[in-house]
Amino acid sequence: METEKSRRSAGVVEKPAGSSKWWAVMKYRGKQYWRRAANKRHARELYHAMKTAAARGEWPPKAQPKPALFDELLADYRKAKERAGKEIMRTDIGYRRLLERFGGAWNP
Repeated sequence: METEKSRRSAGVVEKPAGSSKWWAVMKYRGKQYWRRAANKRHARELYHAMKTAAARGEWPPKAQPKPALFDELLADYRKAKERAGKEIMRTDIGYRRLLERFGGAWNP
């Protein structure tokens, strides 16, 4: 028979034992998901939030897109304009100035 204490700590793991590092663990569609928690109470809250999200069909969470860096955007823009046969900046000085102002590494 399941006790109140074991039911309350389902999905909450201290790993390694005695380390005060708490995790919320949930198995969903054959895969285990681990989320690091600040303490045991937080791990319990995370576990219940994970279970609720799974019940709503919002689990697993979608991957967040990686933010674009300015130097990558500038390089893509330059290549696109070159392919289109347009000359936006005849020399590299304009690109260098933009990168100095907004940050990034120059890779001609």
